Amino acid sequence: MSWDDINTVYTSIDFVITKNTVVTVEVTTDGSVAVYDSGGISTKTILNNWTYPTGSKDIKPFKLLDYSLQETGFKATLQFVKKSKEIDEIKLLCQDIIDVYNYEKLHVIKWETKLASN
Repeated sequence: MSWDDINTVYTSIDFVITKNTVVTVEVTTDGSVAVYDSGGISTKTILNNWTYPTGSKDIKPFKLLDYSLQETGFKATLQFVKKSKEIDEIKLLCQDIIDVYNYEKLHVIKWETKLASN
């Protein structure tokens, strides 16, 4: 099994994210996300419930506003409800999605984050 390298998939954002910032994440894969989503936990569920650990608690940095499947990938709109000054939460999310998809033999080709509104 091959694992995607986050440094070839993820591009750091070139804008500042603060509380209430809305971003759009567009992910391109080498196969159908719908096939993965039909097998168990969906990508939408992951995005709705995603947290990361810090100290003794889990942080839920954003809420999912919109989600749509594409032919090969997905598009999600996320609104930040908390924002760490030290942590790139989008990169952590990207790594987790890569790990889940790679385990299912689905590969992320491109991860793009755009500012939707602020």
